[in-house]
Amino acid sequence: MTVRRLPAFLLMLSVSLLLPACDGGDGGDGSSIDSERDVDPMRIGDVLEAPGELDPLPAGFVPDSARADQVEALERANWYRWQSNLPPLDMIEAINDACQAHCDYYVTHKDKYQSTGTSPHNEDPQWAEGFTGVAPWDRMGHFGYPDGAAEVIAFVHNPTGAVDGWMNTLYHRIPFMDATMVSCGYGAAGSGTWQNSSKIDTMDFGYSDAEGKKYAGMERMGIYPPPDSSGIPVSFDGMETPQPPPPPGGYPSGTIISITWSSPGGFKVVEHRLWADKDQEDIPHVWLDPGNDSNLAGGSTIAMYAHDPLEQGTKYWVSIKGERGGKAWEKTWSFHTARY
Repeated sequence: MTVRRLPAFLLMLSVSLLLPACDGGDGGDGSSIDSERDVDPMRIGDVLEAPGELDPLPAGFVPDSARADQVEALERANWYRWQSNLPPLDMIEAINDACQAHCDYYVTHKDKYQSTGTSPHNEDPQWAEGFTGVAPWDRMGHFGYPDGAAEVIAFVHNPTGAVDGWMNTLYHRIPFMDATMVSCGYGAAGSGTWQNSSKIDTMDFGYSDAEGKKYAGMERMGIYPPPDSSGIPVSFDGMETPQPPPPPGGYPSGTIISITWSSPGGFKVVEHRLWADKDQEDIPHVWLDPGNDSNLAGGSTIAMYAHDPLEQGTKYWVSIKGERGGKAWEKTWSFHTARY
């Protein structure tokens, strides 16, 4: 597999991403989930329901050495993947070690990062204490994992909060919705207040699982919001760097809707629509694909988002038509926004 690694992406004040060209998995139909998988109502307003006709939530492989917060990050990531019928991520001890070492390194050298403007994804060999590799894949290789693919970083020191934050963006969401990303690790470190914080979360992704195998299944689509889901956030605040192109009136926009395929093939859009079930009127929105967004170039992700925040407790429909791999392709699905 040829990997094209994109520049570092930074979600301002909270998360950042380093990512290769990306792809992803299939969505299904709707039923509610149990309380162990509820979304925090303080974050998005009500329970995020998952598509129906799915297998029980798979755990993915977990090494015996994994801490509770690392398992929590894995379970949260796999919960999102489960909703799109994507295979679960395995957690790899070596990737955990790479993530944790990088978090510790960042905390040790936080002042240097801030004074020099060095990307939080990179380490500087001149800052020798704790150095394990310049780039994420270097650090994963240092700990014995050869197939490093992508990295996301947050600054909250909270596994569920970090994963939820990444999923409510465009570029940072991609590795979670890419079926070819089959393994991950998580680390966290730091403390302090918002004004003086060294908090950091790192989640790295890889192309080979706990058995050393790469994804070889059918093509899948990672769809978010998942078909027939509910409790979806109504807006995106634009806090991502590089920032997705703002709508005409600026941010906040509607929640970002995206599809990530698990294989290359190109997509030529013919029609894209978004409307509320209650009035059937088309909603103005931004459309992004590899042809008009350089941050998606070389990958297999398309996205759209309304110019303004969506309404609470409302059913919305999405319809996208075009050509993929030279063949006609279309998808229509619905989702419900959070009630409060």
